[in-house]
Amino acid sequence: MRRLALVLATIALAGCGGDSGSSEQPAPAATETATPTPTVDKAADKSVAREAALKLEDFPAGWIEDGGGGEDVDTGCLTYDQATGKATARVDAPRFKTSDKATQVLTSVHLYVDEAAAEDAFGLLTAKQTRQCFAEKISGEVADQEGVEIGVIKHEPLSFDPTGDAVEGGRVTIPFETSGRSLAITLDLAFIRAGRGISLMVFGKLLSPIEATLRDDLVSTSGERLADALA
Repeated sequence: MRRLALVLATIALAGCGGDSGSSEQPAPAATETATPTPTVDKAADKSVAREAALKLEDFPAGWIEDGGGGEDVDTGCLTYDQATGKATARVDAPRFKTSDKATQVLTSVHLYVDEAAAEDAFGLLTAKQTRQCFAEKISGEVADQEGVEIGVIKHEPLSFDPTGDAVEGGRVTIPFETSGRSLAITLDLAFIRAGRGISLMVFGKLLSPIEATLRDDLVSTSGERLADALA
């Protein structure tokens, strides 16, 4: 079970593999604009993104942090990589988790040259094929564990209270059997846009979904902090 818990550390934002053979459909085309590209201070954007990221104090007592995810990660999910590849700055927060590693939260903040670019990226990230591709990649990580048999993966939309300028989400449930036990990993994905920034969040938990109240509080905090950092 410890190895299965560690799979949560490899999902989505922390790098779920660079296999370019994704079965997803072509990404929606980004909106064309004739407006000249503004000059961007990437170092300043990096500082803003770092300020907007979640901190350990945002979590309940007993949670810990364990490093951060890698940057410029190629997930093999076309829509995700297209959207994040256009960011002017990216900061991955530390990986937050419970002491048993059965629950983990990964977050990443991306800034774009302007609000229109962020809106285009948000559309790519929240596309159905992004969620489907994540499900495929993550289930592949789980299936690589010895003695594990994957069941039918379920992915569905997930709604949140308003925060920032826009927020959307989805849930991926990966059932599996190992050592005669029927278990599941549930991943709740949240995508938040505020101005020209986007916060991506992945809530992963073994056996059952993460507590909705904690998840929703963190989504709200992330949206408010991103908006404040860009104000």
